[in-house]
Amino acid sequence: MTSELFSPLSLRSGQVLNNRIAKAAMEENMAGAGQLPDKELIGLYRRWAKGGTGLLITGNVMVHAEALTGPAGVVLDEAAPLEPFIEWAKAAKAGAAAIWMQINHPGRPGPSLGCAWMLAMMAQSPARPGRGPSGSAPNPMITAGPPGGHVDTCGPRRGTGGR
Repeated sequence: MTSELFSPLSLRSGQVLNNRIAKAAMEENMAGAGQLPDKELIGLYRRWAKGGTGLLITGNVMVHAEALTGPAGVVLDEAAPLEPFIEWAKAAKAGAAAIWMQINHPGRPGPSLGCAWMLAMMAQSPARPGRGPSGSAPNPMITAGPPGGHVDTCGPRRGTGGR
């Protein structure tokens, strides 16, 4: 008797998964230089695929290089070359797995993150005139840095060397 876990699963979209084993989305924070998939991330997905997973859901793939959820996030925007993403998809399909990309934009960052470059993006909210994201007056970032002298702990951005 074959377990349903290892039997194909037909989805309403028409896609058929080879089995019902899925790798859930995780935030790997493994982007290489330029916030792109590199050989380490590609190799990880190749190993998962060859292990027999039916579905691999990627970690967050940001749609804007200045809107990240953490350090070393992968970014696919209009400036990103497609080759690393093609290689990532090929690796993920190495064991006949399906791959779904989790696309993400984290929205407006909150002040509790303590990241100078994220705080710099927090201008006055047009939805709440006169109020910043925490409900207080907005904190314009010029040269002094965030209140309290927080250190930028969120890692590099595109063009600064990846992780």
